[in-house]
Amino acid sequence: MGQNFSAQPADNRVTFDGIPATVVSASANRLVVKPGAAVSQARWVAVSVEVAQRTSNAMEFELVPSGTPRAAHRPLLTSPSSAVRVGADLYVASQGLLNSTGGLYKVEPDGRTTRVLEGQFVTRQEPGQSRYDTPQFLTTDGTDIWFTTMLGAVRRYHVATGQVTEVARFSGSLQGITLTPGGLLFISEGPSYIHAITPSGELTTISGPEFDGAHGLVADGGDVFVVLVNDGSVTRIANAEGSYTLTPRYTTAPMGGTSLAVVNGKLVLASYDGRLFAADRNTGGAMAPYLAPEGYGGFVYSMFLDAQGALYLSQPMAGAVRKIAPGTSTATLIAAGFRQTSATVRLNDRWYFAGVTFGNPTLPARLPDGTLVELSDDGVSRIVARGGDFRGLAALPDGRLVFSDCTGRRISTLEPRTGAVSELLGAGDGLHCPVGLAVGTGGALFYVDVADTGATVGWWSALAGNSPSLASGLPKTASQLAQVGNRLLVLSPETPERPSAIYTAHATIGGGATVWVPPVSMRSITAMGQAPSGTVYLARSNGDLLTLDAESRLLSPVGSTLVYPLASSGSAHPSKVLSLGFKPDGTVLTLDAQQYEVITVAP
Repeated sequence: MGQNFSAQPADNRVTFDGIPATVVSASANRLVVKPGAAVSQARWVAVSVEVAQRTSNAMEFELVPSGTPRAAHRPLLTSPSSAVRVGADLYVASQGLLNSTGGLYKVEPDGRTTRVLEGQFVTRQEPGQSRYDTPQFLTTDGTDIWFTTMLGAVRRYHVATGQVTEVARFSGSLQGITLTPGGLLFISEGPSYIHAITPSGELTTISGPEFDGAHGLVADGGDVFVVLVNDGSVTRIANAEGSYTLTPRYTTAPMGGTSLAVVNGKLVLASYDGRLFAADRNTGGAMAPYLAPEGYGGFVYSMFLDAQGALYLSQPMAGAVRKIAPGTSTATLIAAGFRQTSATVRLNDRWYFAGVTFGNPTLPARLPDGTLVELSDDGVSRIVARGGDFRGLAALPDGRLVFSDCTGRRISTLEPRTGAVSELLGAGDGLHCPVGLAVGTGGALFYVDVADTGATVGWWSALAGNSPSLASGLPKTASQLAQVGNRLLVLSPETPERPSAIYTAHATIGGGATVWVPPVSMRSITAMGQAPSGTVYLARSNGDLLTLDAESRLLSPVGSTLVYPLASSGSAHPSKVLSLGFKPDGTVLTLDAQQYEVITVAP
């Protein structure tokens, strides 16, 4: 990209480290070129342009081999561990210990999410011990944010300027932080230490058996309450502004927990399974179930009560920050972390991901947890739809997205610019559990619908309406699909009971689906996607990326494997790829839910 280029390709001379490149197309401000020499591994090259005997300054580009998987380092929330409100914005700690996505994120009222503070990469002398030092627990005075990090630091984030200053550093694991009205910071450090830091930096440490297992803590007036994860009890530190009077086992809960909040005169504790318990803040005693006793979707790592009385629950394993508004018991999903992604599409220079929860078996069926997330190339993300169990996603020719909701038994359209959602097909049209979607020739929509007896492929168009059983005979494990010429391909991923396979049926005639690529060739296939060129790509659970020849039915590896060594640890870890998306130029993009990275593969 630049200016004063010639619109005639031959009039532009482009070199990579002095080696001439081929100019494929040209305009006054954009050149598409093919490097004159291949590379066997990624390296930086100096690129310059000469037009009419005038040579540009050299710019550095990273040249990578075709088919090379690379971490795109697009920031997305990873395992949200804590959240606070400052003004109208929500700030979320994303604890990415082993990957580049950790940091502090700002979620604006319209859902726009940006990373305002990156994790610090720390190299250790021991092999494989390098880490990203990221925020873990947060507290605020309504103007600035104090936070603990994964590697023992306490820092202050000045919201107005973005400046960060270090307040203290400890050698042990920090489990919680809170700020009293007088500006006194309290920090819990395992196994049994509580530290108090004055605004001037003076440090006092309290230790003893009363704090064995100390974790989350919360300040309320002149008291600080500390939860002990060993037995689910809470110790009270009275007169916390100066003299410390301890009341061990001030309250007790039926089971262990890690986080506390004071809500409407009640001391509220979140248990390991997401249930909330409460006792009177002033008298203590035994805790009883509070609000929804069946829980809010699993383990709650920390809680925060804002000035308006809304309670925020941060749940790393569910990848969720939930909000319980005053006077209600319903937890609304307001921020979503890095999730397993069942479908990925590119539309209007944006990526869209259909995200499901991390597969928590205790997630209540009543709790809608799916998200449809938009990610721009500059790293700004936002949730454009939420709720249900989103499994399929496709782009319609008119610029709308279409997505499926299994638990809601519906297929809906979304206008990304306005957020308007309209139901396209529902239970009244015979849907049971719609999963994979594909847009075929002429804008026709194909969908996989799973019932107790098996799955079918349905077909819908604006002119011809709905045909719910175009193809039948598919197993209940059928998920993603694609159209290649007159052939429908349906992926059935591997399960303990059934190996992976691809089924096929005629795209216009339909009929009974048959196994097209046998299981022997499909070991551990977890994702399927179709590039703009029509090429079908497959991903294995170990990270291998393959292409499928639609005529010979042969699978061929693409470049090197998607499994790559993490920069933070220097060792390879298995990938978890459940969907593939494509740019118009054929670049493959996926979310690796095991390594929490956005991965791109150049064509």
